[in-house]
Amino acid sequence: MRRVLTGVALLVLGAVGAGITTINTASNVVPPTYAGVTQIQVTAPGWHNLIQEDPFGATVSSRESEGFEGHLHVLGARGELRFVTETVNSVVAVSEEGGVSLRPHSVAPGIYSVTGYAVDSRGDTGTWAFTLTVTADGRTSQG
Repeated sequence: MRRVLTGVALLVLGAVGAGITTINTASNVVPPTYAGVTQIQVTAPGWHNLIQEDPFGATVSSRESEGFEGHLHVLGARGELRFVTETVNSVVAVSEEGGVSLRPHSVAPGIYSVTGYAVDSRGDTGTWAFTLTVTADGRTSQG
């Protein structure tokens, strides 16, 4: 029964990204197999990646760009979440809370991208990107 539980524990630790750093085997087992394992030292990560989820962008007409608002979302955040902008442009702004807005109220047709990373209160991080496409006609979508 002991061997089965060890195998299950290794499977679970492997699924969460833990790594085996040291395996000590009994010297009388030839060739070395897990049957002769006397001690396994395991390290489990203390962090995980935050993953951006929809919306990744939006499309609005230049007429409808006035008053545009959106919000970034990430999966896996624990505690307080903060968004940091790395590539700044003159059109799209992202607040520390993840709110997306336009700096000028009315925007000329074009494609405007902004990127950065999110960090939660435990230090977990993940990258995000948002692309706003402004069209000259009336077609719009978000996502």
